[in-house]
Amino acid sequence: HEIAEQVEHVRSSRFFERMDALLDHPKEDPHGAPIPDADGNINHKSYRCLSDCAPGEKVRLTAIKHSPKSLLKFLDDRGLDLGITLEVKAIEPYDGSVLIKYNRKEDSLSLKISQQLMVEYA
Repeated sequence: HEIAEQVEHVRSSRFFERMDALLDHPKEDPHGAPIPDADGNINHKSYRCLSDCAPGEKVRLTAIKHSPKSLLKFLDDRGLDLGITLEVKAIEPYDGSVLIKYNRKEDSLSLKISQQLMVEYA
């Protein structure tokens, strides 16, 4: 975190070109947010919230809206990594929690969490 704040103040284009090459020219940051190219262009993708999915849909977890450490730990503890395929089994009518199936297991995610998880069709 501290290093990232220091790097924000670097003004060397050569530094960023080298970092980009070392990282194999990533198009997204570790949380799925798009990274601008050298000209500042951003390739926007149309993701939607997991909470907006319907039962029976299969989707790929592609990004996280807001990523506080507590949410990242919650997802990590459950093996919910970017790129994983989720099947929406049910939506609880009372509180909007989402029952998902992934990696041969089922889990229930609260509405608060499922609104932070951005997905695309698998």
